[in-house]
Amino acid sequence: PVVSTADAASGALSAADAIVSKFPDYAWVGWIVGGIVSLAVNQLRSMLQGHGVGIGLVNAKETMALTLMTVSLVQGLTALFLVKSRVWMYKLLPLVLIALTGAVSMAFFCFVRTLPGFLITAVIYGIYSGCGYFIFVFYALANREKAGRNAAVNEISVSIVSIAGPMLGGL
Repeated sequence: PVVSTADAASGALSAADAIVSKFPDYAWVGWIVGGIVSLAVNQLRSMLQGHGVGIGLVNAKETMALTLMTVSLVQGLTALFLVKSRVWMYKLLPLVLIALTGAVSMAFFCFVRTLPGFLITAVIYGIYSGCGYFIFVFYALANREKAGRNAAVNEISVSIVSIAGPMLGGL
């Protein structure tokens, strides 16, 4: 909503800001969640290439393209669905369910041996990563006074795990 000059000068909060201002600053939780999601995504990039050939995909490049396309599409759609969210990120049950979704999808990637199972797992993982990245960014930007610093820490953590993920995946 457009805030009038008088409201802006008086320091009045928008409805969305008023909701978020009731909750504590959880940027550190976002860094943990975002770091784990980024680490897992980068591990998948290094591990799934050989796995896809084992389940019948033609080659490693085809596996990579199919996985990243599926995960990225679902990740984006999930984040788009969550764009109006304001409160669930501060409740424990949704966060636990998201974490379980990630753990289950990572385990499925280890054991699935069919193409349909592989795609279903990629969709489940896309939902997990979409929620995880949404939380990552939401917590960073929810506190307006610290948003710049929080966003910088987000970028640093993504950069670090972009290098560490494939290395750990190779192990």
